[in-house]
Amino acid sequence: MRVLVVQKGAREHFLAARALSRSGALAGLVTDLKTPRSLRLRRWLGNIPSTSIKRWLASKIEGVPEEKVITMGWAVVPIRAIPAVAAKFGKRYDGYVASDRLFARTVAKLKLPEHDAVFAYSYAAKEVLESARRRGIFTILDQIDPGPVEEDLVAREMARWPGYVRTRQRVPEQYWNRLRAEWKLADLILVNSRWSKEALLTQGVEPDKIEVLPLAYEVNPPIPPPAFRPSAPGPLIVLWLGQVCIRKGIQYLVEAARILRGMNVRFIVAGPIEIARNAINAAPDNIEWAGPVVRDDVSRLYQRASLFVLPTISDGFAITQLEAMAHGVPVIATTHCGEVVMDGLTGYLTPACNGQALAAAIQRFIDDRDLSGKMREACLQRAKEFNMDVYANRLLELVGMPRGNG
Repeated sequence: MRVLVVQKGAREHFLAARALSRSGALAGLVTDLKTPRSLRLRRWLGNIPSTSIKRWLASKIEGVPEEKVITMGWAVVPIRAIPAVAAKFGKRYDGYVASDRLFARTVAKLKLPEHDAVFAYSYAAKEVLESARRRGIFTILDQIDPGPVEEDLVAREMARWPGYVRTRQRVPEQYWNRLRAEWKLADLILVNSRWSKEALLTQGVEPDKIEVLPLAYEVNPPIPPPAFRPSAPGPLIVLWLGQVCIRKGIQYLVEAARILRGMNVRFIVAGPIEIARNAINAAPDNIEWAGPVVRDDVSRLYQRASLFVLPTISDGFAITQLEAMAHGVPVIATTHCGEVVMDGLTGYLTPACNGQALAAAIQRFIDDRDLSGKMREACLQRAKEFNMDVYANRLLELVGMPRGNG
């Protein structure tokens, strides 16, 4: 079995391509993140005064042989530029649609290595899947989120918490139309959690097509086992890491922090801030707003933390859960994401949209300052269960399973 992975951006740190490469089943990886081979193009791009372009030119794809990575030439320039330009005019999702379409059309025209199956990610896959179907190639769609169900949940939250809304463009119907076309074209639809599967079923996706494949988390070199730390006399450090947005439930973290104000706890919120400045100004002073952090600083944040929180409204999986546990840090998460947390053993599960329940779960760690240490070993072992070999073996198993006519 030879699988071609088609991927716009660095989603999941190229997990599928890395896992298939390790198992010997990767035909190739097509991505817009591979810097162009043309020295002339690289020099031209390097003269553009853009931090994101400079980061792109310096990016590396670990775990995939150089000869397996397929570049896209000059097409990468508009593919990467369109969303940023559209966002400046308040048309972010229109930009995504145009960029995704250009990416998939470009891939469909490339001369590609021989392959038996194509693995592509939702929203940027339609034309790739169409081309593969015409050639009788097995089509796999990785559905990265719960789709319109998630959009509706976020819209309700925005109406409930208007003070947190910075800017909002309702997702245009053409965005969802592409997705629905991809669902029809795919022979196999992978989701990363039962939450996503339930969402797709409510939207009429054929049950026989859907399979749950949890994500994996491995880094190279491996994270050294964290040293055991007895409870410190200072405040309990609670970490948030990721987009600071309504979908991730930042409003409920602020609500929990307000409930716990005056107690021996401090919250660190790290990640790109996508909520209104007034909401930050009105938050309690036990929250530290760290803003975006570079990848090298992530480990240091986990090492400072005694607890990681993920009060998400909706996530396809949320790999930060695994990152935290790989550092020996227990997690409080909701039931609207990947099934990682073992309630009472590696952290706690709380209902989504409930700041009081989140505060009560954090309170357990405030009352028992040794609780994080007690859960540490279980967290480390749990993280090891989500490894690339397990992911690759399950993926190849699913590809080989007989399916309905689709």
